[in-house]
Amino acid sequence: MKHSTMLHPRKDLVYRLHPPGLEELDEWEHSVVGQFADTHHFSLEEVQEASQGFIAVCKKDHYFQFKCSDPQDRDALIQLESLAIRGGLLVLQQGPAEQPMSRWRFTDTTLWVQIHNVHPLYHNSTTAFGLAQLIGEPIDVGFHRGLELSKAFLQARGRADLTTPLTPSAYITDSNEVFWSPYENVFHLCKRCGKVDHRELTCTTPVPIAAMILDKKYATFELRQIPLVCSYRWHCFSNCIRALQNTPNYLTSTVDLLEPGSPDYGPVPVYGYG
Repeated sequence: MKHSTMLHPRKDLVYRLHPPGLEELDEWEHSVVGQFADTHHFSLEEVQEASQGFIAVCKKDHYFQFKCSDPQDRDALIQLESLAIRGGLLVLQQGPAEQPMSRWRFTDTTLWVQIHNVHPLYHNSTTAFGLAQLIGEPIDVGFHRGLELSKAFLQARGRADLTTPLTPSAYITDSNEVFWSPYENVFHLCKRCGKVDHRELTCTTPVPIAAMILDKKYATFELRQIPLVCSYRWHCFSNCIRALQNTPNYLTSTVDLLEPGSPDYGPVPVYGYG
């Protein structure tokens, strides 16, 4: 199971509606600063209500200041690196005191992604770390065990640069259906251009440019032969290789049900179609 990052509210937190200016915030001992990565704009009171224990003591421009009561809460909040507040993605940072807040990188964060349909035999850290590379640098993995084994899924956390398009991973079925692996707490991910501040219905990026952006992202990925849950045969996890002419090509393969370690277990041939 993914370790709990739940932070316990403290009774001794102080909420100040009129805090000092931003230039003084660097000196606060147990403080974290957040900035929304998308187009969401919330009031100080809205963020304070949603933070559940971390009190936003300052809002200036697009920055929110969180003052924790002790270093343990501060470190736990920094470990999260981002928070989902009312559907918005709030990126958290704690920069050096000598550096102006405007120079902090609020576009560098980590994101969890859910990996569904992978066979339980492959619910291990090696598989999860490999798939986490679809996001960026692998950081951590987790396992969600539901009451039904078929509903269990992997979780992987990877470091992402929000200034570049995020590329969702996809499972390709025999009928060419594509299932996106959802990012946790990312509610506005455009599957057209890969940005996190809007959905594809409101995307203003021209279609040819959006296609080229995602083509470059997909071109860097390798086929990952991870068996998925299918009836009598397993379908391998594969990446969608997009063509510049907007005609997607898929790399896929189907393998017999074999357990790791059996004599016939090994790499399977890969066939392209699309």
